[in-house]
Amino acid sequence: METTRLLLETSKELIREKGCDSITLKDIMERTGLSKGASFHYVKSKDELFVWVLQERLEETNELFMNEVEQGRRSFDEPYQKIFESISAYVDADVTNNVLMYLLG
Repeated sequence: METTRLLLETSKELIREKGCDSITLKDIMERTGLSKGASFHYVKSKDELFVWVLQERLEETNELFMNEVEQGRRSFDEPYQKIFESISAYVDADVTNNVLMYLLG
C-alpha cells in the first residue's frame, strides 16, 4: 500500500509540474526511486497511474455523498449538492482535470 501511495502522489506531483503528455514512466521511476521491475509490478503504463488519480477523486466524491446520506437526510438534495461541489472542484483541481482531458483526448 505504501508503494502505491508513493506512485500515486509522485504521479500527481509530476502532472502538476509537467502535464500528462510530458510524463514518462521513467520520470516516475526516477522520482520514486523504484526500479523498473518494482514499478512494473504495480503498474503497466502511465495511463494506469492516471486512472488511479481519477479513481481517488471519484472515491472521495462517493465518500462525501455517502456521508450525507448517512446523516439521515430525507431527500437527496444535500448529497447531490456534495457531488456537484466535488465535480465543480475538478475544474480547480488541475491534476484531475489534466488527467481527465488527457485520457479523453
